[in-house]
Amino acid sequence: MTLAHEHLFTDNRRRCREPDPDDAEGVEIAGSPLRPAYLARLRFDPMLSRDNAVLDDADLAVTEALRFRAVGGRTIVNQTPLDCGRREGDLRQVAERTGLNVVAGAGYYLEAFHPPWLRGATLDEIADSIVREVEEGTDGVRAGILGETGVSADFTDEERRVLRASGRAQRRTGLPLSVHLPGWERYGTEVLDVLEAEGCDPAAVVLSHLNPSAGDVAYHRALAARGAWLSFDMIGIDWWFGHQNTQAPADSVVASAVAGLIGEGLGARILISCDTYLKMQLHAFGGYGYDHLPLRFLPALVREGVAPERAAALLTDNPRDLFVTAARNGAAGRRS
Repeated sequence: MTLAHEHLFTDNRRRCREPDPDDAEGVEIAGSPLRPAYLARLRFDPMLSRDNAVLDDADLAVTEALRFRAVGGRTIVNQTPLDCGRREGDLRQVAERTGLNVVAGAGYYLEAFHPPWLRGATLDEIADSIVREVEEGTDGVRAGILGETGVSADFTDEERRVLRASGRAQRRTGLPLSVHLPGWERYGTEVLDVLEAEGCDPAAVVLSHLNPSAGDVAYHRALAARGAWLSFDMIGIDWWFGHQNTQAPADSVVASAVAGLIGEGLGARILISCDTYLKMQLHAFGGYGYDHLPLRFLPALVREGVAPERAAALLTDNPRDLFVTAARNGAAGRRS
């Protein structure tokens, strides 16, 4: 089994918000190590705690990842891009200590995380830097997927330039390109337009964070018709994002939506994962952990009428086919 969109290590403190100075509890939570007593508040404001937003403990990552292996897990795709706390040496350590395949991500996240040099770089210079992460690596670790490449709710000009460069890098490397979408917006079609203009086949593109659009079947059909991968990778995230004034849907809602798409014959274009990026998602802090999908979400799909083998394929056949189709697009790009 493969988890197609996870984070073993990451640092999202730049996305945290400052509490109101008069909010004594909020000030405490923001500046203190994560504690069980904070979880009720954080389920309605997860980016309040700075400590919650950092995964940097190799021993803890090993312990949590082993629980996925214990239920048949084989591969974790770590979609932490550059300058987001990727910790390449620790990724290698997790792979060695658990026996799991760990796939490292490459490229650039949201504009707030971009290194300063990107602003003056050409598209080809940005693409070259991404390709180097694949061909040469960092600290001896070479990337095996591009992403997650950041698109914010503002979809800034800088993010658009990086997206274009990432499309060029995909053609050169033959690796899948995973795009972070702002889930409550509808940028999927525009993202595919930008990438296709750079010669990137949508069949190599993963459109992430589609859970919030679970009820918008027409949107999903349109993206799948272009050949893109539909990634419902927020399984287990049913929080109220107070800083965005948005509610993520419950797993039951997402399971119903995914089952409906499978019923329409789109099951071969769907990926699922948990996007573990906060401490509160780990078993050690009261979360569901990396084993949530096989233990709880696949049975939920079966309850929705999905055949067990079709549900299981979302974690086996589909991730494999993603990498195969992306490699074909890369090979075509190198021949052209």
